[in-house]
Amino acid sequence: MRWFGFLLVTFLLGSAGDAAAQGRLVERSSQALSFQGAVEVEFRGAPEAGCAATGMCDVSGTVSYVPGGQGQLVFTSFRRRDGSVRRDAMAFSFGFGPTAGQTVGITRRGDRQCVDVRASDGGPFDVKAIGADVRLGLVPARQFGFGSGDQLRTRCAGPRAADVLAAIGTRRVSRKSLADGQTISFAADAPFSAGGLAGTVRSSARIVLSPARRQVIRRRTVRRRPAPRRVRRTRQISIPMRLVRIDGAATLNFAGDPATCRRLDSCGLTGTTTITPRPASARAFFFLSAGSRSAPAALAAVGRGRGRAAPINGGGGGASWTVDRGRASTVLTRDGIAGCITSADPLSGGALDLRVDRASRRLRVSLFGSGLGVSRCPGPLAIDLNSPSQQRTPLLATGTVPLTALRNPRLTVPLTQGGALTGPGYLGRTRSTLTVVLTRGRVRLGP
Repeated sequence: MRWFGFLLVTFLLGSAGDAAAQGRLVERSSQALSFQGAVEVEFRGAPEAGCAATGMCDVSGTVSYVPGGQGQLVFTSFRRRDGSVRRDAMAFSFGFGPTAGQTVGITRRGDRQCVDVRASDGGPFDVKAIGADVRLGLVPARQFGFGSGDQLRTRCAGPRAADVLAAIGTRRVSRKSLADGQTISFAADAPFSAGGLAGTVRSSARIVLSPARRQVIRRRTVRRRPAPRRVRRTRQISIPMRLVRIDGAATLNFAGDPATCRRLDSCGLTGTTTITPRPASARAFFFLSAGSRSAPAALAAVGRGRGRAAPINGGGGGASWTVDRGRASTVLTRDGIAGCITSADPLSGGALDLRVDRASRRLRVSLFGSGLGVSRCPGPLAIDLNSPSQQRTPLLATGTVPLTALRNPRLTVPLTQGGALTGPGYLGRTRSTLTVVLTRGRVRLGP
């Protein structure tokens, strides 16, 4: 799951930068957590929920989510310059491989049936510090909503997590009571109705927390280390950047794969998902390692100096955002007859990956975003959309520009290459008219 590692690193670096701007870290505490129980949903196409408008009147089924893995609940305190204290909370669950959670979807349509089982990726759930209290929920944190969609989505038709987890709700407990270790129950038995579907959600899910381990962060005197005898012939370049906007759209045209369509009831099905990301402005980071001690040669590698450019040892960066006012809409037909129609507005978030290709001396910009796996219709998930060069990467689109384009304070990158579907049940690929607009700050040359 290299893509999750990138997203996690991007988010943590961004959070660290925001926290540094808010004050000095003075205290940190962490608690191990584990998940127990399950969330089970029974649903059907319901006229009272608007199934005629979404084409969902002929479906019924069940979807079950069994969380897995271990994780950490982390609290941090930052002291601002005015003496006030800022408190934050974050939680992560790591459930890859044998310890992964599991989502099972079974949807019936007449005498046809779709059956799908997928591993649920590890990631954060909703947690927020509110004064002396903490609010916990099973909905994933917004900054990671662009992975596999959500916990309840499979390749079969069915509800989204947001449709049913509202019936389970969140839990608000005091931070002091959590510190001794506690079991937080998300038990529920309640009806839901959304997007043409209605039914019942039953939950026995719970989070078990161990006692907290507290660490007080004290100021440390920085000791100067003697200069190494050997100095590597490299120079580091860092460039602060900002994502200004994303224009255009990415369109995924897909169809049932004749070789694997029966299990997923996707035979004869064709569809189009149109994704228009519109993220809020976000900070980005970028670094480059130049193979020369010469400052002019290192700067020339990014178009900022004169003379021969230094060799490139590597480089990259990225950005992530949680607020995206974009939209994803899906339209399906089956055997030429109009079928399911659904949309998600707004989107949950996204990320950019900035990577340097040493051979071509070009900067590759890749966009990962929500839009797949958020539909109630049957269809592929985000994890089915991969780049040929980056397997198991949920890529919407990618594009390149010469590295020397960084000489300009404003960088416009057309994302002309889309990803291809490699998951079961469907064939297709993304066509993109997306354009990413970035601005850069002052180029900083390191030692």
